[in-house]
Amino acid sequence: MKVIILKPDSFVKYKNVIGFITFEEDNKVYFSDGRNDDIELTKDQIEEVSENAVLNELLQDEQLREAAVYNDLAVAHDDYEDEFLNYCKSYE
Repeated sequence: MKVIILKPDSFVKYKNVIGFITFEEDNKVYFSDGRNDDIELTKDQIEEVSENAVLNELLQDEQLREAAVYNDLAVAHDDYEDEFLNYCKSYE
């Protein structure tokens, strides 16, 4: 699986859960972990998270990965797609 994070600043941590901000207004943010409904939080309740931590979480958590892709925050595709394309190119 390959994952490319398109908007790393959208990913945050709430308690020990990595997720992303779906909407922001004034001092409020709406947090999604890809599983439950968005949670309304204040900005001081969330923490920044490293891009490596986000990447590792996206690789392990299919629901979060699918939600991030759906919200245009990341792109994901399986490695076998690249292998198949390389295989096809070898016969050109």
